[in-house]
Amino acid sequence: MKKILFALVSLFTIISFASCEKVPAPQITEAQFPFEVVYEIDGETITLSDVYVCEYEGVSWNEGFGRHRQWKGYVKGTGTRELILLEDDSLKFAVNLGTPEYYMSDPSMAYTEEFTPYLYYIRTFESGGVSSGTAGLDELTDRYKIKLISCTLSKPIKNAYR
Repeated sequence: MKKILFALVSLFTIISFASCEKVPAPQITEAQFPFEVVYEIDGETITLSDVYVCEYEGVSWNEGFGRHRQWKGYVKGTGTRELILLEDDSLKFAVNLGTPEYYMSDPSMAYTEEFTPYLYYIRTFESGGVSSGTAGLDELTDRYKIKLISCTLSKPIKNAYR
């Protein structure tokens, strides 16, 4: 019985992969996008300038998207995905700079309009769980006296997929 079940699962997996259409590779596989973020903490204005790096990692597969291009995006100066502006114990404030798909003009997942950066929080719980978002952000930004003043991002590139 286990062998039959294993064979059926294997067959289903092979058919699933085989039936997925080929995903064309990008012509440009890596690019860098300078940005500048101006924010205020406790009345002090801080300016951060760095570069958002986008790298093509190949084709991946998951249940939600099927086969798709896999991208990696990170802030060059920190090597992290997020741009953290303030960190206090289990709470961080970060700026969403966009996704690699957006900057690299990936037609399968890119935004259809210009991306607008925004402030959000990341909360880590003692249990190890993590939540993030913007719900209740006004109360938190008032308490921590943090405000996003401006964010200047680079425009996406024009990319071709073959």
